[in-house]
Amino acid sequence: MAMSDDSITRKLAAMLGGWLVDGDYNRDLLARMLDNEREIAATNMLDANSVVEDIMFAATRWANASSDSTRNAGRSVFAGIVRDAISGTKWNTANWAFANLHAATTGSDPAIAEAIAATDSQLDGQQFLANAIEAIRSNDADAITRMVTPPNPAVGLAPDNDGRPLAIELWDAIADAEVAANA
Repeated sequence: MAMSDDSITRKLAAMLGGWLVDGDYNRDLLARMLDNEREIAATNMLDANSVVEDIMFAATRWANASSDSTRNAGRSVFAGIVRDAISGTKWNTANWAFANLHAATTGSDPAIAEAIAATDSQLDGQQFLANAIEAIRSNDADAITRMVTPPNPAVGLAPDNDGRPLAIELWDAIADAEVAANA
């Protein structure tokens, strides 16, 4: 689903991927989705931006997970979005990725320092990201806190949660359907 030509299908894959919090598999799932959208952005930035929004929201769930590997994977996606933005890929959720990465790492991720050092020309056309960076530069904790995207509290599916098997079963069924459709 994440590699579909259809952006709605890719958005759905990102949304579902966000539910895989604390699983022992697919740690690179969101990063692979982001890589795919980078390629698509070259020819269809509107669709790619729309999908990256859902990847960023899924990363928000991951960045607040209980497992270190899941948290790190979510934070890595935030960092990738931020680095892309200061390198010229104008993701419309880069400001949220920046704010979430700052909150999740208390500003210690190298991508935060890179963004803070970004020039006006690197931030041209990215006013929301520029505003987030300025909030950090000016130590405006209230402004940056308002930009942080809280995870959906219903997403944390503990291993003993009654809904977890159903979520995993749904994900597996979708994967099986994708394989069957491509056979």
